[in-house]
Amino acid sequence: MRLPSTGTIDNTYKLTLAMELQAVVWYRERWLEETRSEALRAADVYEKLGAAEAMVACRKLAQRIQGELDNPVASGQTALNRELL
Repeated sequence: MRLPSTGTIDNTYKLTLAMELQAVVWYRERWLEETRSEALRAADVYEKLGAAEAMVACRKLAQRIQGELDNPVASGQTALNRELL
């Protein structure tokens, strides 16, 4: 099996970091479904790259979001996914 070049791995890592940062922005905007999906995608790529800490962080974010989606009132959200005033 041939491994990708270091430049390819570096570029993939940077793109995945951008995915993770996008998820954080969406989380702050309360776009929970989008955030969960993006965090899980980033976690999968981090796993393939062997970036264990980053993978765990993304999976924890996705789990936290899933909890908020499962229980919106407890997270300060209405059933319509809007922030409560």
